Amino acid sequence: METNSVQLEKVHALLGEYSTAMLITYQGDGTLHARPMAIADLSVGCGLRFITNDESPKMQEIQTNSHVYVVCQKEHSSYLSIAGAASVVHEREGIEAVWDDSFLVWFPKGKEDPHLVLITVTPQRIEYWENHEMNRVSHLWEAARSYVNGERTRTQSEVGHGVVTLG
Repeated sequence: METNSVQLEKVHALLGEYSTAMLITYQGDGTLHARPMAIADLSVGCGLRFITNDESPKMQEIQTNSHVYVVCQKEHSSYLSIAGAASVVHEREGIEAVWDDSFLVWFPKGKEDPHLVLITVTPQRIEYWENHEMNRVSHLWEAARSYVNGERTRTQSEVGHGVVTLG
């Protein structure tokens, strides 16, 4: 059994493979609202930061309920979900530290835009599934073998699965 710190290192490496994640917040009526977000920064403890506009509906959603989920998927090789707490940081230095010119697509006024803020997600529970050795061809082979032999195919959770609880 892997230790929490070994799993945390593995999760950090997996998170480093993603440039975009789905940030899921609770709307005022309790329903979930998901949207893709560019990952602006990844901290050592697997915390994430996103840049957004302070007039975005997600700002009210986070202020009402700071519990969020972050979900990542990389083709058929890895999946990750993070349950955590979000906070909004109005910090010019932080925005400048994580700014990338690719963000100009969403924020054409650049890093000087006075409406830019950081959303920081502090993970409380991380679950991951990795399937790096089972690429599409080997998955098809495994599925065909299972079908012919009347056996159940290996699932992703059998290939590589873990849960990390923080805090």
